[in-house]
Amino acid sequence: LFLSYPMAPPPSDGKKKNIEDAEWYHGFRPRKDAFRLITKPGEFLVQATDTGPSTDIVISAMDNNRKMVNITLKIDTEGKWFIGQSSSATALKTPHKFPTIVDLVDHYRVSTGEDTLDKATNQSIIGRMIKHENVIYEQKDKLGSGNFCTVYKGKYTPKDGKTNDVAVKISLVAQVAVDLESEEAKSRMAMMREAQIMPYYTHENIIQFYGVACDHQPLLVLMEFCAGGDLLTHLLKHGKNTDEKEKMVYLYEASRGMNFLHKKKCVHRDLAARNCLISNQGQIKIADFGLSKVTDS
Repeated sequence: LFLSYPMAPPPSDGKKKNIEDAEWYHGFRPRKDAFRLITKPGEFLVQATDTGPSTDIVISAMDNNRKMVNITLKIDTEGKWFIGQSSSATALKTPHKFPTIVDLVDHYRVSTGEDTLDKATNQSIIGRMIKHENVIYEQKDKLGSGNFCTVYKGKYTPKDGKTNDVAVKISLVAQVAVDLESEEAKSRMAMMREAQIMPYYTHENIIQFYGVACDHQPLLVLMEFCAGGDLLTHLLKHGKNTDEKEKMVYLYEASRGMNFLHKKKCVHRDLAARNCLISNQGQIKIADFGLSKVTDS
């Protein structure tokens, strides 16, 4: 693999280097989304993939012929990392070995004229990347669950230090099944699709999206916490005592959210009372974008 980029690696501070702290690490981001990010020769990112029985670390890059190359990293019996299998016909005859993945990437980013890398600088397709360490939730705060995911009330503290109450949707699928048609694989992809779509839609009647944590398992999707729960449960419990004017407000606010989505060419495809949440202020919020699609017309 021959890529070029005139940047030397940052100096080492002598501390153990954690891959999850690297700006080029995209965790368990789906490979097809990684391909959308990389647009120029030399650009790359590093991701984890779990399509097999074990988790692999892969460098996805574009070579000088504008061809996408996937390089699987290997670790030897001494715990040192090196470049292993590559989808490119060109391979390193005598690969260097490094104590950490960060050291490996730093080495191949040096401007030596060969075997070098450039970090992908494009805006994230999925949206805001969140670290697991900034999210707290407890089992006792479960809001609901399905076959392949569970939702908890939690706390998210971003870099600015302001803690937010959030709904944390957690994938129960530890590994993406090899069979892409399996319900497990479809469930995980629905969560990733939701994380791809939601950052683009900000409206008072659309659930607020905070980000996705995929630096390691399990996959977390963070959204606005709505204390009122879902509209279906509310109507089943209090529908007989809810006057028609209030129900008309529910319809009006839901229609405002849907009208906004349609103007943005987003088709929700799963609008139902169970997918309308009631915020702390009593507003209806359209949620669950797992089946949504963005159209051209």
